[in-house]
Amino acid sequence: FVADDVADAAAAAAAAREARLWNAHVALVEKRDEEAKQLAELVDERDAYEAANRALATRVARLDKEAAERDAREREIADELALARRRHTRCKDAVLFLAVAGASVAAAATTFLSRR
Repeated sequence: FVADDVADAAAAAAAAREARLWNAHVALVEKRDEEAKQLAELVDERDAYEAANRALATRVARLDKEAAERDAREREIADELALARRRHTRCKDAVLFLAVAGASVAAAATTFLSRR
């Protein structure tokens, strides 16, 4: 009967060991599944960040393009303004020249007529 008791004890120990191994296996599978779920969440989060970065890069590129267009237009306006100022200055110079010439002619005519 001792042999039966030893065999029963060995079978019980083997069953307990098998149960512990099974429980450890189940725990590892659950841990693996949880880690896979966390990894999937991290991948989704990374993908969302990448999409946001692409959207921001697109917006920055559009804003840079708009700023470049605005700068070019401002340069055009500044050039047109400078040209208009030069024309205005030339017109003022011409009017002043004509006024001085007219005054000189009037003075010369007055002097000429007063000497006659």
